[in-house]
Amino acid sequence: MKPLDAKSTTQHNSPSQDRRDFLRVGVGGLGCSMVLGWASGSPASPLQAQDNSRGKTVVGGVQPWQKGKAKSCILVWLGGGPSQLDTWDPKPDHQNGGETKGIDTAGGFQIAQHYPGVAKESKDLCLVRSLTSPEGDHSRGSYLMHTGYRMTGAITHPSFGALVAKELGKENSDLPHFVSIGGGSYGPGYLGVRYGPFQVDNPSRPVPYLQYPGDVDKARFNSRLGLLGMLDNKYLSSKRGEFLAGHRTVRKKALSLLDSPSAKVFDVRNEPEAIRKGFGLNNFGLQSLMAARLVQKGVPFVEMNLGGWDTHTNNFNAVSARAAILDPALSGLMKELRSKGLLDSTLIVCMGEFGRTPKINRNNGRDHFPRCFSALVAGGGVKGGTVIGSSSADGQEVRNRPVLVGELYSTLLSMLRINPVKENKLAIGRAIKMADSDEPVTEMFI
Repeated sequence: MKPLDAKSTTQHNSPSQDRRDFLRVGVGGLGCSMVLGWASGSPASPLQAQDNSRGKTVVGGVQPWQKGKAKSCILVWLGGGPSQLDTWDPKPDHQNGGETKGIDTAGGFQIAQHYPGVAKESKDLCLVRSLTSPEGDHSRGSYLMHTGYRMTGAITHPSFGALVAKELGKENSDLPHFVSIGGGSYGPGYLGVRYGPFQVDNPSRPVPYLQYPGDVDKARFNSRLGLLGMLDNKYLSSKRGEFLAGHRTVRKKALSLLDSPSAKVFDVRNEPEAIRKGFGLNNFGLQSLMAARLVQKGVPFVEMNLGGWDTHTNNFNAVSARAAILDPALSGLMKELRSKGLLDSTLIVCMGEFGRTPKINRNNGRDHFPRCFSALVAGGGVKGGTVIGSSSADGQEVRNRPVLVGELYSTLLSMLRINPVKENKLAIGRAIKMADSDEPVTEMFI
């Protein structure tokens, strides 16, 4: 089965596609198609947020989310479904482990031998080895792991990034509140375009439209904006006026970034080679470096994308090659944030849409396996050096402490000091909780 790459992820996210089409047609030669959507703290959303007091409590009546320490989040997305047995839950003593061996970590547990850099950072990370999901399809699994909800035909849920952008984004910031690097990301769903991701397709190239187009100077540019404003005013009276109002908010943010010194954060190509080398001298290493710089500038949510984990054939060579890219980028990210005093306030989540079968198929590969898989969570108030749950000796089943995807999301939101049972009330009157569970995994908290 073909892996869900960046392009196909975006295709499944119709709000992002609508946003790009709108900007191409409505802005024309203005150069504002740089606005692929980002979060805004604007209160002009058709949603109303309701704080709900339900949820688990801990000692002293304090709810878990009130103990959250993280102020930002970096999602390291491994598209295609990484094998848990070849990353964070090796089985070297069982035939299902195949060629993958284990190495000891500073945290006292083992991970696959491909990750010596991560092993040294393990005192600041937590492994969840008992994730379980009902979705074994790339599209449906990616949707669930990005939103915390199963895909339905009735509603499009916002991604984790959009929720964080809405809750933690500061209105006075020039920078977007949700940045997706290296490919498409799931969008804002029912939250509206203003909370969608700002997309950086390739960090090794300049981000388009962060300067005035061609020979158009600022005066001429503003003249064109005036004409666009006239067209907007006519369109606002139509039934899609609310849609346009959201785009106006996004455009305003884009224009402020166009003239802002903060835009330099999107150019990491000229960073000293010694710094770039610490993340890996490749495109994904630049993604990781850019993510670190964005968090340093106060961006609350960044998603990095590394595909290629759909290993139905030639699994062991493929995961070794992918790990050679992931290991320095992930460990370098942790070291960089720690050196800047930001690791304790930055939540890092590394996961894909599901795991891979413990049994090796006849093509020396592993197939889709959502029944028991793993995720890595680090920094941001996580209790480091810990492992949550376990799989059976052969990796086929959750042995103890199963963690549902909704419970994982409840935990991650809580770590960001966002109440997971807070409700967004849609214009149609329906209220939807931030997470599809009020049961955070409290063992993950410091």
